[in-house]
Amino acid sequence: MLNKQEWISYDLAKKVPDMRRGFRIETHYGEIDIDGEDAKAFADLAERLLKKKLAALQGGSEHGRH
Repeated sequence: MLNKQEWISYDLAKKVPDMRRGFRIETHYGEIDIDGEDAKAFADLAERLLKKKLAALQGGSEHGRH
């Protein structure tokens, strides 16, 4: 079983790059399709947030680095 750091690393390696091609957000009220430049912007944000979480889990040794 993967730990939280491994899951986030997997998300960064596989899911975030895939998001750049487009994706769907599903809510209880329906779906929102994200594509084109919007998909890239969402993926960039997800990447920043996940890297911040990963750094925090690793003891903050990479916190604040880009």
